[in-house]
Amino acid sequence: MRTKYQPITELLAAVPVSQSTIRLSFTAIAEAVSGLPNSAYVHRTWWANHRHNRQAGAWLAAGWRVDAVNLPDEVVTFTRLQPQTQPAPVARRPVPPWLVIPVLTVASGVVTNLVTEATNIVFGVAAAVLAVVLTGVVYIKSAGASSTGVRRRLPTVVAVVAGTIAGLMAVFAWIQSTQAPAPATRPPAFGTAIGEPFLGHAGEVESVALGEIDGRPVAVSGGGDAMVRVWDLRTRRQIGRPLSGNGSGALALAVGQMDGRPVVVSGGVDTTIRVWDLRTGSRVGRPLLGHSDWVYSVQVATLDGRPVVISASGDRTIRLWDLRTGSQVGTPFTGHTDRVESALLTQVDGRPVIVSGAWDGTVRVWDPRTHTQIGDPIPTGDGVLVCVAVGQVDGRPVAVSAGWSDHTVRVWDLRTRTELGRPFTGHRSNVDVVAVVEIEGRPLIVSAGGDMVVRVFDPYTATQIGGPFVGHTDSVGSLAPGTLDGAPIVVSGSRDHTARVWSLVPPAEPTPR
Repeated sequence: MRTKYQPITELLAAVPVSQSTIRLSFTAIAEAVSGLPNSAYVHRTWWANHRHNRQAGAWLAAGWRVDAVNLPDEVVTFTRLQPQTQPAPVARRPVPPWLVIPVLTVASGVVTNLVTEATNIVFGVAAAVLAVVLTGVVYIKSAGASSTGVRRRLPTVVAVVAGTIAGLMAVFAWIQSTQAPAPATRPPAFGTAIGEPFLGHAGEVESVALGEIDGRPVAVSGGGDAMVRVWDLRTRRQIGRPLSGNGSGALALAVGQMDGRPVVVSGGVDTTIRVWDLRTGSRVGRPLLGHSDWVYSVQVATLDGRPVVISASGDRTIRLWDLRTGSQVGTPFTGHTDRVESALLTQVDGRPVIVSGAWDGTVRVWDPRTHTQIGDPIPTGDGVLVCVAVGQVDGRPVAVSAGWSDHTVRVWDLRTRTELGRPFTGHRSNVDVVAVVEIEGRPLIVSAGGDMVVRVFDPYTATQIGGPFVGHTDSVGSLAPGTLDGAPIVVSGSRDHTARVWSLVPPAEPTPR
């Protein structure tokens, strides 16, 4: 499908290879793409080199990046990206004979880790023997034709070591099966990274969500590599094969229930919304078609007793879908004047409403039954609004907005349409994502963005709780709060191609109200 900004790719691809820079007027680009949005003329962030942005993806795909933007003169300078050089191939050398036993020892250690949870003697013996045999095969292959003497003695070495390890593993498994489970450990302290990060995506992690498969806690991540991956939240191991779809990027994820079975809903670059069975990894029904631009947000919810999906898109609309039939419910919600980054179903005084946030800098409230806007938009004071979350503070329904330009987080009373308290400050760059959590009856606001950290704020005092959660090496664009073994956590997804789990165990007594 030809996108709006594809002409930029074609325009830059036609520049001679010998030319490393080019200056283009906004007028020339506007003529090529049939018009630029107002934000391109007033916000430098519109020209940021983020693949998350459709326009940036167009010039990056052509091998160019924005080097300078002159808003008063309406001129942008592009610089050609330098090709990456490939490392020279390393010649293969045979493995020295004295490395055989250490390698087999490491292999047995890996098997020990597997058997710790399996506690099955047969599995322990089989896995140990398999590890030794495979290591021996690798050794033979790498030894080369000149190692005939080593190869002649290797079967004897493998047999002896395999028998020894197999016996030890059998005894170890039997001991494990007869011992009582270890007592539960104390949950990690607030802000501590829990375990290793999730590794596997070949691109930025654009979205994360949490759910369960038959009582087992899982995390779901979507990336710029167009893959949706399901992970065991305890072991960090991937479950099954990746789910492929959504063109070149899965920008939005949500986990929910449909008729008793867990499902994951994804939306992304190809403008479609897809539904997957979380247990089997198989697709459910056909893609949901209707949006004409990237899908930035999806939510699974229940409206009037039926499961629905709420989606927000760069086509400036919000849409409501019947999850069972895959059909669109009613007409699109229209009114935003720039791309809609998020839309969430919540309640205000017992009445279902949809709250949305968009790049036009407003939060809007909608009636999901009539598809009409309720009241006037809430101007957030920031030119670009990239995310909105909903929750409760002191029994009041609130919307929380993330500011791209002013680096703040703000809380809005959905009844009065007024800001509660002062903005939350602390981020040193754009705030990309916010979430509202309640821990032991205490509401907290979690935020993250371009400064590569996760921060937690107290909505009563507008102050940060503890220090920032440090670990990511690039901007953080998605958050998913939840629990793991009864302890509160939040999972973050980053452009560094990883997702991480952080402890939200309260560090102190609740703040007085």
